[in-house]
Order: sequence, then structure tokens, then C-alpha cells
Amino acid sequence: MISHALLLIAALGLTQAPSDDPLIFAPGAISGGASDAALTLSPDGHVAFFERSNRRIYAIMESHLTGKRWSKPKIAPFSGHWLDLESAIAADGSYLVFASNRPAEPGGKPIDGSYYGKVQIAKGGALWRVDRVGRGWGEPYRLPGTVNISSSIYEPSLAANGDIYFQSAGADGKAFHLYVARARAQGFARAERIDLHGPDGSSDMDPAIARDESFLIFSSDRGSASDHHLFIAFRVTGGWSEPRALGANVNSGSVGDPRLDEAHHRLYFASGRLAAPSGDTQRDLDAAGEWNNGLSNIWFVPFDASSWKE
Repeated sequence: MISHALLLIAALGLTQAPSDDPLIFAPGAISGGASDAALTLSPDGHVAFFERSNRRIYAIMESHLTGKRWSKPKIAPFSGHWLDLESAIAADGSYLVFASNRPAEPGGKPIDGSYYGKVQIAKGGALWRVDRVGRGWGEPYRLPGTVNISSSIYEPSLAANGDIYFQSAGADGKAFHLYVARARAQGFARAERIDLHGPDGSSDMDPAIARDESFLIFSSDRGSASDHHLFIAFRVTGGWSEPRALGANVNSGSVGDPRLDEAHHRLYFASGRLAAPSGDTQRDLDAAGEWNNGLSNIWFVPFDASSWKE
């Protein structure tokens, strides 16, 4: 009988068995020669959305799992003109939220941002929503000012109840911090900053909230002079626990864009790491031409949040 693990390997286009070491996601099918990040899977795991860029052009891509193969990624129908980034899907799959620099009003200019101590021309970010319509997608619309509290908002993550977690540049335009906008019967309450006990001057970014909001994974430069690593914090009375860095198998170099599968059994993230040599030079060189090139690619590891509780 074919094991569940081998079926998973075949479906994802992998060439090695699952382990605690990160595996590349769908090499040559989804993880390719461009910079790929911010994987978002539909609740049934059959549709993948992710960000692809050459660091000048950014778009949200879409791929479908048919049998054991992912389709060639295509630009999602609502993307491809502006700098569109970092989609997150609702728990029921009925809508996506994503970050974009697209104009706030039709006919306007792409929005500027303010972060890392300077104005970022046409590189701002606001959160937009696009609803599923039949088998396609409707027209994206900008979320209200209670969510879009600055011109530098990115990395949405959605709880099951509709609460939106995201990162926004602080008032000084230097560091990023995490916020949550609570869903209400009509719209959202004004977003509030999340206290994750970070040192002054550090940036907390890339939230991945558990659907039930019991834990939060995020990237941060705390404790590192140059790299961002992934941390986990748990919901406690009055806020969040002291974050713990995930293992060295994940936090090798700079990593970001964490995402969870619907069952919270797998953690996806973006990293520019290189795969270890296989011993087959031709195979390794072929991989270098396809995806193993030091650019951002999508990796994953098995994940159990409870193992990180103190």
C-alpha cells in the first residue's frame, strides 16, 4: 500500500520524504526561477495563491492541483497591473485579502509608502478584498480606513471570525509592527497594535494567525543584526505570551511570509536558502536553473504548535 507520506510527496512534486528539515514546495511547478513567496492554499488544498516577483514586478499567481500535479501558475485575474502582494484566504474560501499599491481612487496614482526612514515612491501598501463569484473572482475593493490606518500596510492574515492581522509601519516610519482589526457586524473596529514584547527599534512583520487566534507566528529582526527569523506566541490572559524563536531548521538565514495549512499541521515560509547537494551534479545544476538559485522560494515543515508551549 502506498503510504500517505508518499502520496503527499507525489502531489506536491517533492523528491524526498517529509522530515523536520524544510522541503521545497512543488519545485519546478510552483517554486521556480523567479522570487516566490507568501503561499496561500484554499481550504481544500487544491488551489495555491502566491506572490511572484523579479523585485520590480509583483503579482499574485494562481495554480490548481489536478490529480498529482500543480498547473502552470498564471496571474490571478484580479492581479497583474499594480504591485500586488501577500494574499490571505478566508476560512471558507469565499474571499481573499491582499496588499497592493493600487490607487485608492479610480484614475489615481499608485500610493507611496513611508518606511525604513524614507518615503517609498509608488511602493505603499493598503489591504484590498476580492470575493469569489462562481468559479471566478469579482472586482477588488479597498478595505475601510479602520483597517488601512497607514499608507504602508502589508501581509494580511485572516482568523476564522474575519479578524484581520497585518503589519504596518510605525508612526516614525522606521520599524514595522503588527496590528489586528476586529471584525464587526458592520465593517471593522479600528486596528490596534499587538504587544509582542519586542525591544525598541525592532520590526515585527508577516503575521500568520491561527484560525481560532490561539497562537500567532510572525517574523522579526529581534535578536539579529541582519536576518529575520520566525517566532511563535500564544494567546494568554490580557495579550500574548513571550515569543519563542522557531527551530534552527527553519531559522536558517533570513525567513519570512509564514503561512499555515488549514489543519495547522504544516508551516510554509519563504527563504532564499539553497538545498543541500544531492550527489548528482547534473540534477543539482538542473535544479539551479529551475529554482535552487538563492532567490526566495517556498519551503515547508511539519508543524505542531503545542510542542512550542512552555
